[in-house]
Amino acid sequence: MVDAIRSSNALWVPAEVSENKFANYTDEQIKRLLGTVLHNPNIISENIPRHEATQTPKESFDSRT
Repeated sequence: MVDAIRSSNALWVPAEVSENKFANYTDEQIKRLLGTVLHNPNIISENIPRHEATQTPKESFDSRT
């Protein structure tokens, strides 16, 4: 695919693997960079904000109003 992009005279040019600082990262290291919090009931973090509902939901909702 990279060769096809290069030969198509595209404006975007794919970087060489040696230029990509993330090329040798493991999946776990990449997940940590994404900032995703995966739910694990065995781990309770004080850093995850908790919000309690302050109102009951309405019977219907129309985003136009």
